[in-house]
Amino acid sequence: MNYIVKIDNQTYTVAIGDLSARPIIATINDEQFEVWPELEHGRPAASASLNGTHPALPRQTSVLPLPQSSVPTAPAGKRSKVVRAPIPGTITEVLVQAGQSVTARQPLCLLEAMKMNNTIYAPHAGVIANVAVAVGQHVKHSDIMIEFAD
Repeated sequence: MNYIVKIDNQTYTVAIGDLSARPIIATINDEQFEVWPELEHGRPAASASLNGTHPALPRQTSVLPLPQSSVPTAPAGKRSKVVRAPIPGTITEVLVQAGQSVTARQPLCLLEAMKMNNTIYAPHAGVIANVAVAVGQHVKHSDIMIEFAD
């Protein structure tokens, strides 16, 4: 799904990947983000509307469909070899080590941000090549935390 989102006077080009995939890949102005929707009691924890409004956004927000050909997409089947910090914070627990095999969606580490622990999950199955973080380490947005061998 492709959209142009306008918040106040700022316009963003947004492409949302396959909603049934985990993680969901969202591209905002050519920067890719992994989105892991969490479930509570079998239902999404939060719901958002793409009808032009969202409870967390200003009232002037509008969402317009963008022509499919306008937004570049990553080649199908391309897997990221790194897991980056989705937000700045402090590592409170590291759950994997180099050489370890992991499954898709397996917890890799915990990242505390704004007094909340955020579980960072494996985007796919593979072997961990390098753990670039340690307990107590502060990470910035997009810092590499985990690297896959494959």
